[in-house]
Amino acid sequence: MQVPALLLVSTWFSFTFVFSAFSFLHLRSLLPNYKRAEHIDFFPFPANKSSLSGKFTQVSQRSNPRSDDEAKLLANAQTNLIDGYEYNIAHTQWLGKDWNTAGSEDPYFYDYRGFISDNFARLDRLIHGISEAKESIYWYCNDVGHQCTDTTYAYSWDGPENRHHTVFCPAFHKRPTLADQITKHANDVDEQKVIENFQLSRGQIMFHEIWHYGFVSYPRAGDYAYLAEEVWALSHVDKGTLWAYINADSYALDAVAIYVHQHYNSSMPPVPFDVLRGIDSAATAGMTPPQKENAEAKTLADKSPPGWVTPNPSIWLELDSENPAAPPKLDRNVCHGISGEYWAKDRDVVIQNSREFCKQTESTKEYNNNTVDYLELTAKKLGDPSKTPKDDPGCAARFQLTVIDGCDGGDVVNNPQNHKYGGTFTAGDKWEYSMTPKVRQLTAVDCTIHFDGKGDRFEIRGRNFPSGKLGLNGEGLRKQMGSCKGLFGWKFDWTPDDCCWEWYARGWMIVQVKQCPSHAVRTAGAPSDANCRRYGIGGKAKLIKGNDSASVDDVA
Repeated sequence: MQVPALLLVSTWFSFTFVFSAFSFLHLRSLLPNYKRAEHIDFFPFPANKSSLSGKFTQVSQRSNPRSDDEAKLLANAQTNLIDGYEYNIAHTQWLGKDWNTAGSEDPYFYDYRGFISDNFARLDRLIHGISEAKESIYWYCNDVGHQCTDTTYAYSWDGPENRHHTVFCPAFHKRPTLADQITKHANDVDEQKVIENFQLSRGQIMFHEIWHYGFVSYPRAGDYAYLAEEVWALSHVDKGTLWAYINADSYALDAVAIYVHQHYNSSMPPVPFDVLRGIDSAATAGMTPPQKENAEAKTLADKSPPGWVTPNPSIWLELDSENPAAPPKLDRNVCHGISGEYWAKDRDVVIQNSREFCKQTESTKEYNNNTVDYLELTAKKLGDPSKTPKDDPGCAARFQLTVIDGCDGGDVVNNPQNHKYGGTFTAGDKWEYSMTPKVRQLTAVDCTIHFDGKGDRFEIRGRNFPSGKLGLNGEGLRKQMGSCKGLFGWKFDWTPDDCCWEWYARGWMIVQVKQCPSHAVRTAGAPSDANCRRYGIGGKAKLIKGNDSASVDDVA
């Protein structure tokens, strides 16, 4: 059996990384002590000394930074949480709106928060070398699996005995570094908002491949969508978090978006060009759309490629450390929270208000007085009162991505109607934006019950119920009414054209139910003194309270 090309092994604490370079005997002659090698030719890409445990916050200014340095930058951006930074924005964009959902009726499959946080924790342990697992990672620059093409930059597979393998193809070495991309767009605030400008760097490709390893992602991440537009569609249009949390490029682009946002102190994490054009047409007006990348993702099954020979991890490389650069000033988003009685009802109205607001010069302005969308918008440059909303080209995008959608968007459990509670966003460049709802949304309910021959027919109309209790389509109320005996014929509808009520629920119960309906509507979010009126066969109405029933006057 032919001995494969020499394998240069690098120990990152308890993890072993293997690089393919020369013949075994040639390397042995160069490394008599088997401890250290600094010759640039030993690496599958330009080498500089670095440490897996180094805590970096800035891309190296060296002309050829190591790709693993940049992969670590991305990993640290994603897992080294910084107080005050709003991670929910990027996570929602790339991992789907349910990324922070903790369990359901079947929590094993739907505890996305648990799965994703566990994945981040495993990645963090890998990067900082504190895992106790005996895992080995092998990196090669020769195409041992014969899978490389002009559009395939790398491919990976998990082998036996906790071994994880990645081949970096010839096309990989032709890709720009993340440092190249960061430098290229350093002086263009609009281009900094376009994720295509920062995808497929060597650092990101390597980081993407790490997410394929079975001891980092569980369930093991595959390639269900690749490149920014397709990954965005996966999380927003197609499968959502259900597939995004097991897609390697979703994690990779999430990290890129966070890193770029923090590095530039920009107004928003970068998004696909077509998405940016939809939310901030002014930013894209003078841009040339990014060139479409012709790239192909490949992940092999958990087996070795054809003709594979198991490597011999007998030599390793020690990596030195560097001093971290100072962290950038960070954005801070302080949300009012999905609670209370002050919110704007219609998201689209709020977004339109913010776009109009950003075109004018008043620092504070109210919109939609005497309506359910009555609100106040504020934008100011801290330390420079001469600046107005019109002076910030990122104003509209900042409003939408932070205090409008970044605070309470995408929470189908606690905010299914997507009401806007607002908040205050302070950017690293000292622009501050606030959205404050001004009208108190009082909760009200009207509940009647009468016998119609089939049973006790109930009709319930309500407005401003807490969305987390009512449910997206009345599921919360249906669950509470289900405790009443003999519930059948349940229907629920939203009533946007009704002057006074937001929704209408109806159905039947077994006759003679007393306190159950009143208790049910209160448990689903009605005021504590809410009660149902029950009409008897003779026209008498009874006020059905939580624990008893009392006669009241006839009701017409």
